Amino acid sequence: MTNVLFDLSPFGLARYSDSSRGGIYHYTKNLAQELARLDNISLKFTASRYTLESHAHLCENLLLKKAKFLRGDSPLWQLMVGLELVTNKYAKNYPLTRRLNRKFSSTILGGGFLSSEYTRQIDVFHSTFFPFPKSIIENKKVKKLITIYDLIPVKFPEFFTPNQRADHKSILTGLDKDTWVICISNSTRDDLLQTTDSIDPSKVFVTPLAPSNDARMCGEPEIVVVRKKYGIPNGRYILGVGTLEPRKNIGALLACFSRIVRDKKYTDLHLVLVGAKGWYYEDILRKIDSDRYLKDRVVLTGYVDDNELPPLFSGALFFVYPSIYEGFGIPPLEAMACGCPVITSNTSSLPEVVGDAGFMVNVNDEDELLGRMMDLLQSDDLLAAYKKKSLKQAAMFSWGGTARKTADIYLKIAQS
Repeated sequence: MTNVLFDLSPFGLARYSDSSRGGIYHYTKNLAQELARLDNISLKFTASRYTLESHAHLCENLLLKKAKFLRGDSPLWQLMVGLELVTNKYAKNYPLTRRLNRKFSSTILGGGFLSSEYTRQIDVFHSTFFPFPKSIIENKKVKKLITIYDLIPVKFPEFFTPNQRADHKSILTGLDKDTWVICISNSTRDDLLQTTDSIDPSKVFVTPLAPSNDARMCGEPEIVVVRKKYGIPNGRYILGVGTLEPRKNIGALLACFSRIVRDKKYTDLHLVLVGAKGWYYEDILRKIDSDRYLKDRVVLTGYVDDNELPPLFSGALFFVYPSIYEGFGIPPLEAMACGCPVITSNTSSLPEVVGDAGFMVNVNDEDELLGRMMDLLQSDDLLAAYKKKSLKQAAMFSWGGTARKTADIYLKIAQS
């Protein structure tokens, strides 16, 4: 039996802001839930960062509520657990507690929390994002595994803040010949191996992601409820999902949509943008407010809970995701799982995800994007054909399959 300690730190980070509930959070949550179902590994959880928040979030997850969480017995930890119990949802409401946890989480883990008492029975430590804690680095008997999602901060540094670039750099500099790596796409694996020679290529694996288990075609009653909640007018709508930030290339989608609705025959057509506000989101809002063709035609929902996305996908005419670069690209896959035709970029990992089940366009060619949008707007037969293709493509991916591949990697690492 392989003994695995799984780092849930993205759980805790997600409690601070909706923008942190993106792909990394969904990977951590869905993989943890599916790994917990397997009986060929012995799985325990911890959190090298945002320890209290991660523990609280774990307890709120019905599928993981009874999972074993290693948390230590230091007086500092006990004090902070007491603060957690007293303040309950402190992560959003108590800045002081948040600052304390940020300051001391690494101290708890790195300064003795994961002592030999805890680590002597661990075969593999799996970091789902952050660099390895000191206690893991110093324990040579524990195999180190980390998931790398993308190399976008290296390839496109202009899309990230200095702090984000520094965090990503610290992750990459922590990799060495003893590190095992999971990449979420072949594109990411290629980027990683081209960026650094500090790791052994034979220790780098690929496990594709999957749509949410809730992603499915929804009926009209569910669609009506969600449309009403988010103020989506009657008539047809095109959907975009993703954090409002420059890398998602939402400006190109807005420009194409503006050109479409200038034609008076599309008076019932709207564009619905789903996603939390990210870096430089103000530019997107200014573009909408300054264009009279967009001002009354674009619906901004903000962050939407996972269980409300399937009705939004199901009710959309089609889904547009013109992202400049992706480590994987879950939104197009979830759209396809709901039977929603997809238009996306022909770059990075997106061809791996969408295959021939969607339209691929040059990320720098707005005319091509507009052309594909018009093709779908003008042909019900084309919409029906790509709905069928989408469902077939999405069925090839599952979190259960990802978990089984990951468990096989744990076994290989433990036996190495």
